[in-house]
Amino acid sequence: MMGDFKDTLEAWKTGAARLDAVGAKLREVGMRLSYHNHDWEFQTFEGDDRAKLEILMAETTPGNLCAELDLAWVKAGGSDPAEIMLKFKDRCPMIHAKDLVEGKRLLNRRVQFVPLGQGILDWDAIFKAGREAGVEWYIYEQDNATKDIFECAQESLDFLKKSLSV
Repeated sequence: MMGDFKDTLEAWKTGAARLDAVGAKLREVGMRLSYHNHDWEFQTFEGDDRAKLEILMAETTPGNLCAELDLAWVKAGGSDPAEIMLKFKDRCPMIHAKDLVEGKRLLNRRVQFVPLGQGILDWDAIFKAGREAGVEWYIYEQDNATKDIFECAQESLDFLKKSLSV
């Protein structure tokens, strides 16, 4: 999360305070600070049943920190992307739209990403939650691929056009 960061509950709270302060300064000049998640932000600490991302969001002011949710990593972390989007309603203006297949790896990655609509994410629920949560941007991202990256991008674009009726 930041330079001297340690993975403890206290460190997450301290980190949240730092991000909150930076977010407040950015807000003064019309900018928003966002935190991009991976799967480890859905782990918990002993004695606290909240996911690390929940701690981070609870310890910051809504206007000072947004969640830049990476939906594939939300799913890989064991959470439901649509539920998390709704949990952080009005705090996730943009999301990283990625899909993955379960139980497969590519190279040294923990998961294998695939074009949108070809994996295990429930996109109908995600788009519904996105409307309710105030998502402004769906940012397509393909971290790695088993085929030509441009082919993946085209398949994902086709999926988005069909799903969103554009």
